[in-house]
Amino acid sequence: MRLDGLASVPARVRQKDGFPELTRRHKGLRAGAGLKCTFCSVAPQTPYSSVQAWLELLGNLGRAPATLDAYGRALAHYLLHCEGSGLKPESATFEQVTLYIRELLPGAKSAVANSTLHQRLTAIRLWYDHLVFQGLCEHNPVPRGQHGRLA
Repeated sequence: MRLDGLASVPARVRQKDGFPELTRRHKGLRAGAGLKCTFCSVAPQTPYSSVQAWLELLGNLGRAPATLDAYGRALAHYLLHCEGSGLKPESATFEQVTLYIRELLPGAKSAVANSTLHQRLTAIRLWYDHLVFQGLCEHNPVPRGQHGRLA
């Protein structure tokens, strides 16, 4: 699956550690100010329309614009990893998700701060919760709670 739209907006995408990183476009956004999250505006009508629908649902529930932006970027990063690894996100296993996590741990080429790692995992876990609720996925491969410290 290709995230159509990412290649066509180089002004909003930059390379970082081998992954396209979506840059922050919504500086100074306030709740109710015509929110458009990064993922939705960069990759509308992709095979991952469930992400756009989920982010819109969260917006309807009053999530802060910065939260929606961060969740959109986290999912875009994860979905690009899945694409590059030939994984179908809807059928990912816990073991496959751990391969993504391993690339982000300290000492790895694409290491991120512990808080960033946990934010990305939260977004991924909540998205999978949504997929299960909608019947688009059989199980959530990202467990809740402390099943071993990640970093």
